[in-house]
Amino acid sequence: MKIIPVLFTLSMALFLFACGDDDSAPSCNTDNITYTNTIEKIIADAGCAQMGCHASGSMLGSGSLANYDDAKEFVNKGRILGALRREDNFAEMPRDPATGNAAAKLADCDIDKIEAWITAGAPE
Repeated sequence: MKIIPVLFTLSMALFLFACGDDDSAPSCNTDNITYTNTIEKIIADAGCAQMGCHASGSMLGSGSLANYDDAKEFVNKGRILGALRREDNFAEMPRDPATGNAAAKLADCDIDKIEAWITAGAPE
């Protein structure tokens, strides 16, 4: 009967080691980010450049994100990261154009990619 406590102890030890830190979690690749290969898709997926937000010619928003030149001009205003991170004194972005309320926050990885793009000089 002494074998049961030993097996239990071994089982618990294996369980605890198996549930340790998982180093296989995907990382966020922020290398060689350009507008064309990364940022354009993030903007499109988030709906930022749609009518009622930052579409070309839209009366709402503080500028267009409809193409590279517009996005680069937007970057030069220096307020993108604060808005995406939802820092104090920034309008939370993205927003729901139907309600005007803040929409779901972008994934941290997408924000990191936008930051890397801006830091690199916002290459096309």
